[in-house]
Amino acid sequence: MELTRAYKFRIYPDATRQAEIDERLILAQQFYDKILEKEAHTVYGWEDVT
Repeated sequence: MELTRAYKFRIYPDATRQAEIDERLILAQQFYDKILEKEAHTVYGWEDVT
């Protein structure tokens, strides 16, 4: 039987690093939303609702 260990690490970023993390999360969210929107246009033929 093989023993598997798991570790959890907490990070405590300073204000500058936290701003960078937040910006990257927002960009990732926007990128994901655009991919879903493009797929909806391609697969379902939906029109742009904006």
